Amino acid sequence: GAYVRSIYPRLNTPRLKAAAIRAVASIGGADNDQWLLSVVRNTNESADVRAMAVRYAGRSSIPMADLAQMYDVADARPLREQLVRLYAQRPEPQATDKLLDIARTGTDPDMRRLAISALSRKNDPRTKKLLLEIIDK
Repeated sequence: GAYVRSIYPRLNTPRLKAAAIRAVASIGGADNDQWLLSVVRNTNESADVRAMAVRYAGRSSIPMADLAQMYDVADARPLREQLVRLYAQRPEPQATDKLLDIARTGTDPDMRRLAISALSRKNDPRTKKLLLEIIDK
């Protein structure tokens, strides 16, 4: 993992970067998990590469609380979409909390719709309450 992380900055195509991300993610471990998060945060990377890093970070042992914070710093729509999809798949209460937050206070109507759609598939009483609130408006 350390070797792949060290050569990553010299990779110049999305295909090579994707292969490196897959390799590091498959190895796992705390250092590799933190590296995945650093790729997600790196605004010099393309949104597609960062979204791929999110997909693999979601399968890692990174705490949901850390993944939930990523949405607030995400600056690209593909990255935010991937994060909402990740929250929809995760069973932790923090994932549902983040979806509820996006649905209630999000400024992007498309992301709000995506969050509401994800919430409608979750079996959580809070989601039913939010959906009823939206219908009543």
